[in-house]
Amino acid sequence: MGVHRAIKIIRRSRFESDKPYDREFAGVRNFEPVSRTNEGFMDILQVGRNDLEGYFFYVMEAADDQVSGQELTRQRTSQKL
Repeated sequence: MGVHRAIKIIRRSRFESDKPYDREFAGVRNFEPVSRTNEGFMDILQVGRNDLEGYFFYVMEAADDQVSGQELTRQRTSQKL
């Protein structure tokens, strides 16, 4: 479709306990509608969670690169969720 998106994955294993992980998820979920109220914010388009696999994610607009502007180079990673 010619539109770039960024996906951020936050793993539970990076936190010492559930409390800060859950707080981070709640913060992202609560900010999602706010993100579309100001042009200075990147729009968060979707927030999801997979407790069985131990992560949550959010999808947002891709930011422009400081050097090349909107000319983004597609990168693929082989990192397993």
